[in-house]
Amino acid sequence: METKKLEKINKINKYFLIVFFILQPILELILSIFNDEFFAIAGISIATLIRYALIAIIIFLAIFANLHKKSTKIFIGTLTLYAIFVCLHYFNIKDFDIVILNISMKKSFITSAIYLSKFIIPICIMFLVYILDFKYNDLKITVLSVVTIVSLIILITNLFGIDNIAYSFNSIVHPSTNIIGWFTIDYNDINWRYLTSRGLYPSGNEIASLLTLLFPLTIWISLKEKNISYFTIVFIQMISLLMVGTKVAVYGEIILFVSVICIWIFEKILKKEKITKDKILCIILILILFGICFAYSPFFNRIIVGEAGSGSYTEIIDDESDKGIEDPSPNDDSNIIYIKENYSKQSIPSQLVENAYNYIEHTDFWVHLIKDVDFSQRNSARKIKTLILQDIKENNSGVLDDFVGIGEIPIYPEKDFIAQYYYIGIIGILIFIIPFILVALTSVGYNFIRILKKKFDGTQLVLLLSFFFIEFVAYFSGHTLEPIYINSYIALICGMLISLLIKRNNNTLGKLEKYIKKIYCNEKENFVTILKNNIKNNKKTFIVTANPETLMIASKNKGFDKCLMDEDTIITPDGIGIVKGAKLLSYNIKETITGVELCNDIFKILNDYNKSIYLFGSRKEIVEKLKNNLKIQYPNINIIGIENGYVKDRQKVFENIKKLKPDAVLVALGIPEQELLIYNNLKDFDKGIFMGVGGSFDVLSGSKKRAPQFFINMHLEWLYRIICEPTRLKRFFKSNVIYIFKIIQER
Repeated sequence: METKKLEKINKINKYFLIVFFILQPILELILSIFNDEFFAIAGISIATLIRYALIAIIIFLAIFANLHKKSTKIFIGTLTLYAIFVCLHYFNIKDFDIVILNISMKKSFITSAIYLSKFIIPICIMFLVYILDFKYNDLKITVLSVVTIVSLIILITNLFGIDNIAYSFNSIVHPSTNIIGWFTIDYNDINWRYLTSRGLYPSGNEIASLLTLLFPLTIWISLKEKNISYFTIVFIQMISLLMVGTKVAVYGEIILFVSVICIWIFEKILKKEKITKDKILCIILILILFGICFAYSPFFNRIIVGEAGSGSYTEIIDDESDKGIEDPSPNDDSNIIYIKENYSKQSIPSQLVENAYNYIEHTDFWVHLIKDVDFSQRNSARKIKTLILQDIKENNSGVLDDFVGIGEIPIYPEKDFIAQYYYIGIIGILIFIIPFILVALTSVGYNFIRILKKKFDGTQLVLLLSFFFIEFVAYFSGHTLEPIYINSYIALICGMLISLLIKRNNNTLGKLEKYIKKIYCNEKENFVTILKNNIKNNKKTFIVTANPETLMIASKNKGFDKCLMDEDTIITPDGIGIVKGAKLLSYNIKETITGVELCNDIFKILNDYNKSIYLFGSRKEIVEKLKNNLKIQYPNINIIGIENGYVKDRQKVFENIKKLKPDAVLVALGIPEQELLIYNNLKDFDKGIFMGVGGSFDVLSGSKKRAPQFFINMHLEWLYRIICEPTRLKRFFKSNVIYIFKIIQER
């Protein structure tokens, strides 16, 4: 398929991916509002089906359009590795049948695979963001859309009194008043938790993680854009986080706000750019308004009165689950009696003892916990949940428990990494979670070196700030690495970091790199197929066969630069210097396509389709000799005209070529004259293959021998030319040697 069609597929696919990101908070809202019985197919909710179907389509299109790229082949290999892990994971847990919260933990292969997809999909998204070439504007649209949707849902549902408090999973516990009521309510009469809000989302902790993850990016975009109206979104997001009211939400937004402002100021100072007054005024206004809201917020009351506040939260919110275990009966086993008498004295939540990990079914565990485990190791629900998971793992006794995990268990220790160790094992963490951390650490190293060189990219630092903050939250607070919709945005950030590491923005590319990025990078065979189709269909095609000298000249010649960067100009790699230079800049050009070989391919195609050609350039005897050779070797080619390159009026020659309308025009006048002559006249042609061929007429006519095959195979034709013509050495130094130094400088 033609390169342009593949690029079009990638462009459309990128829009699909943006839609996928924007839909995540909406789909999560649907999942929260409706039970699985509603809008379900085969027991899977429509929202989940939409999520999986859309990402599957995006992945398929990305693989299809980029199968020729090395990164895609690596991605396919990675998916194969994940498929093996899914099978090993299921093999390890298939006989695991424990009952927790009255639910059997025995899982089918599909259930197990769906759970693991929570970790596989983010890896896929990271690849998609990279391969589809996400840019700053794509990130801006995605982040601002998602933040606006989530923040407005929290704010609007709160104003209408249909939201739920952040500190309860119960979907019928609504706040006592909305945000407007904060300014009039007496906190002595009500627990501060009753004034928090998570909108209609399933978890206050999760929505806090999502908003804090994207918050640095929202601020950064507002600071970078000229339109100050974006600060409205920043303020709405800050108020939404204040309404959620968790420590992660409020302390997080304050820390992140200050951090991003510092990065922005530092970048301005380093780049010697002016800090505009309107941005400063917006920052001050937001701080004042936020400060007023903060002073009346439930979180501020939390700071004043402490964690408990007025009344007993657990008695009011979780009345049903915290009634406690009934008093010991004379018929009870002595161990059960011991548990009943001592669990509350040891500050163990009754819902864990009675519901989550029932003391009757797991008596030995609870007796051991109360009698033998040091209080410091079980002085919180999080620690007890971790001990429960450890006990479940020991009872499962799977051969691969440590390596592939025991599967998802509805007992969450509220500490990511530890939870995943039990759920997916060491290998799971290594292949699903560590790749994100490695990308971030690599980016840290890269940016550290850039800062030492006084090169500063604030966008990358803000992305890193978002990533490391959310990883910190994941470990100390949890609720981050399990929800797929949060993981999707972590993957977006890491995908952007990869793109910024490997690819480069056209606005910041070096003079040579912008050419190399445009050079045809696939196999010669594919390019010849494209040429064949273009000649057959009379499609106009302009080819520039580029070697290091070509790029060096273009970097100093504005006209030639414009010619090469024109979207209709195809640049091919004529020389190993181009391939090696591209590699130094992390671009992969498969092979060289020399001008001489390309000429022979064009001759063959023209001969097959009985097409015409015009030869212009070189000395008269050489172009005449080439004409005679072509008549013998390619008798079906119609040579409708030739002209040597020493005529006074070259434009007049091209005026004649326009009248003849040949199917191919080869011009041998030297770089950059031949390319500029073609480029300046190209608009007057409706069809034809146009290519500057330099000294190729000498070789094609037999007047000059090409390098021996050994030199060609070893990519040492340049060395052979220098040996034959020592005067070329100075020219070689000016082009190739300086070219390599320039490439290294641009890295």
